[in-house]
Amino acid sequence: MITKIISSALIATAGDIICQVLENNFAIDSSEKNKVDMKAQNVHETTVLPNTSSTTTVHSEGGKAQERQNTKSSALAGPMLASIDTNIDWYRAGRFCLIGAFWVAPATHLWYGFLSTRLIPGTATPKRVIQRLFLDQFGAAPVFCPAFMGLLWLLEGKPLPEVKTDLLEAGPTLVTSNWKLWIPAMGLMFSVIPLKFQVVYSNFVGLVWTVYLSYASTRLSSQPSEDD
Repeated sequence: MITKIISSALIATAGDIICQVLENNFAIDSSEKNKVDMKAQNVHETTVLPNTSSTTTVHSEGGKAQERQNTKSSALAGPMLASIDTNIDWYRAGRFCLIGAFWVAPATHLWYGFLSTRLIPGTATPKRVIQRLFLDQFGAAPVFCPAFMGLLWLLEGKPLPEVKTDLLEAGPTLVTSNWKLWIPAMGLMFSVIPLKFQVVYSNFVGLVWTVYLSYASTRLSSQPSEDD
């Protein structure tokens, strides 16, 4: 259990850190690219005069403007490519660490053990694999996913009524996203992964899932209105 707690905590923390690094860098690049594209579009919307000399002049000016724009874009992209923003919100990463250690590891340990030794015991035949997968994804996942996100938002300091409202809105998105990743992953786990390694395996799949949860936690929650 100690090994599972440590591994789950480290993987949950790593997933959030990966998400933060991606957000800090690629989100900035995307916004700057949109600004550059808008400016370039404005240049191309210059009216072309009907006579040949005017048309040549307009194309010439447009070419110069585009060249200046490309130079400016290179100047913007240069510093971004030269350095990666690795500023990390360690409080946010710590919250993922706590949930990984004290919710994910114990819950999955108890659930997978109960599922494979009590609910549907026996060797992993195709029938049992399907049965375990069905109970895991359509019985446990609709509870496990909202519980994870709810705990995370509570640790962020959100009031309970707001957390309930956000979970009602975000729950369907969380569960369907969970199915897209975990149904094939769990099918493989129940088929070939020994019981004593199932939590470790699910934690490594969970690294990808945690990156998504970290991303979703800042976007699926309610945002304050502009009047606020």
